[in-house]
Amino acid sequence: MAAGTQLDHFKTRFFANVSHEFRTPLTMIIGPLENALGGAYGSLAAPVSRQMDIMLRNARRLMRLINQLLDLSKLEAGKMSLKAGSRNIVSFLQ
Repeated sequence: MAAGTQLDHFKTRFFANVSHEFRTPLTMIIGPLENALGGAYGSLAAPVSRQMDIMLRNARRLMRLINQLLDLSKLEAGKMSLKAGSRNIVSFLQ
């Protein structure tokens, strides 16, 4: 295997491993936040609810970014393929 190919393979594995390591604790953060905001532990004071909502929103954003890293790793490893299609890029970017 050529040095460049080995480096690409190592990089892909690294991102996949790091992404998986972040996903597990993040999932364990998101679940209890969703439960608390859903009333599973009783009612929350408004300031606490607002702060927990911010925490949940940011945790979900981080999860989306981690999932994108995993998708990139899958693409590079050949375990996922792109499905190109014709779209209006202007409306997409807006």
